Amino acid sequence: MTETEASREFVSMMREVASGETVLVTSDDGAPLARIVPERKSAAERLAELREKYPPNPEFGEHLEKVVRELRGSTDDGVREWLWNDK
Repeated sequence: MTETEASREFVSMMREVASGETVLVTSDDGAPLARIVPERKSAAERLAELREKYPPNPEFGEHLEKVVRELRGSTDDGVREWLWNDK
């Protein structure tokens, strides 16, 4: 929303913020001026929303372990000892 629109539509903009929306106000030529964010939600509430929107991938740990095994298997003994203290 441009600065001109924000001043003309202030009530509408505040309703958006009150409903949980973040509003970016820009100058009329597009440069960012301000970000108006709702203050009603705690960090824990926002984190819970993000976890719901982007749930953790249960396969990530398995994938990470596979990558580490492959890296360990592809290095020689000197590098392995230096990187992972495997003796």
